[in-house]
Amino acid sequence: MANLFEDSTGLTPSVAIKFLIDDQESYNLFAMEGFMPTESWNFLDAQLTNRLKPFDTSTEAGYIMDQTFRKKITEASMRPFGVAISHIGQMRNDGSTLDNADVKVPYQLYFRAPEEFRGELTDEQKFDADGNQIHWVDHVKDTLTEGDVIYEVYAQYEPFFPGTEDDELVLDDKLVMIAEIKLQTDLVTSEWADEKLFFQHKQIAKDRKFWPRSWRRLNEDPRFDKRDPDNVFGNETPAWPQDTEEAKELFADQMETWGCPFEWLMPEGWKMPE
Repeated sequence: MANLFEDSTGLTPSVAIKFLIDDQESYNLFAMEGFMPTESWNFLDAQLTNRLKPFDTSTEAGYIMDQTFRKKITEASMRPFGVAISHIGQMRNDGSTLDNADVKVPYQLYFRAPEEFRGELTDEQKFDADGNQIHWVDHVKDTLTEGDVIYEVYAQYEPFFPGTEDDELVLDDKLVMIAEIKLQTDLVTSEWADEKLFFQHKQIAKDRKFWPRSWRRLNEDPRFDKRDPDNVFGNETPAWPQDTEEAKELFADQMETWGCPFEWLMPEGWKMPE
């Protein structure tokens, strides 16, 4: 979904953060703004989080994504719009773990770049002197240097409970900054990391055992029972072009026509629900 083509409207920012632990496998955190492309070319402009909103099935793009992508990831996680964060709070750097009763985990995490790195890019940042568009990676690498804080990490310490609407609370009222992500070197790109580095997701259901009952009762993470055939996609798919140029052309056509790349996976003659 994050593939770029000539008529792309913007990026689909996401981050994966790896925590190294003595004598065992690493743990990981993930965050993104959403599964759909934004309208910004500034990677640092988006607020990223470990919990996303479900697709808007009243739109064609949202309905297609729900019937294809959501059904497929439901096969791996029945709460497909979030990933866990509690495993980080349970583990010490030396590989020892806290007792469950001692684990303190926020409801949700948010990652925000400092204000000076956010905002719409200028033409000078988008295009070089010859009018060629500057690659978004080059913009990020040119913007950030060793010692910069690239993200401030905020913990949402509790959800919004029913009956508090009159309190006029906003998200920032429930956020506490708990960390900064700072570069120890200049940014580098790595073909090896792109191809070989693995980040394992953990299901958000694992967080629930550390939550108070009042949080669990809200059930804000939509759950789809994968034992129900209507909730999963299965393994039958139409043929996708093997020729690179044909595949690029079909991808671009899907994005331009439907606003997402997966309409080709929909049943023939499908219609939006009334």
